[in-house]
Amino acid sequence: TRFTLLFDPGRLKSGLKPRREVGPPLKTRDDFVLLVSAEWLDSRGRALVAGFRKNFTVTPPDHESPSSTLWELTPPPAESRQPLEVRLGEPLDEALLHHMLWILNESGERVSGNVEIADGERLWRYQPREPWEPGRYLLQVNPRLEDRAGNSIAKPFEVDLSRGEASAPTDEPVGLPFVVDPP
Repeated sequence: TRFTLLFDPGRLKSGLKPRREVGPPLKTRDDFVLLVSAEWLDSRGRALVAGFRKNFTVTPPDHESPSSTLWELTPPPAESRQPLEVRLGEPLDEALLHHMLWILNESGERVSGNVEIADGERLWRYQPREPWEPGRYLLQVNPRLEDRAGNSIAKPFEVDLSRGEASAPTDEPVGLPFVVDPP
């Protein structure tokens, strides 16, 4: 269910020799088709159930870092196991969403539970193992969390070093507070 297509990094970033000489691997508004043959084998060497075809249209590049300040948190009711819902504003990398966000209670302890990703990687849900206690919580976000274009919360993928845009990204988690109100 997952297919990773890698492009030459030298053709992705502006100013690098391969991009100057050959150009970017994709051009805005171009159409292409990804075909996976039914004859391919999966990662365990088994035959695929069926082939796959997906059409794409290339959109303009995304050079903006995701902004956690734009996220919408919907706290759950106390004494329930309903999930905390976080609307992310844009699709983020699903694999990273499963381990780069976590919740701390008022004592600074991690709240154990399960993550669900929905709405095309635009919604993060966290269901606790135990019912929510009333109180203050903190959603912690690893700043290396990326969108689909490789822009992290800490820095965009495309950085113009000639303009002094590069700064050392922080590894400090971003904290988003929320409150679970008493019933």
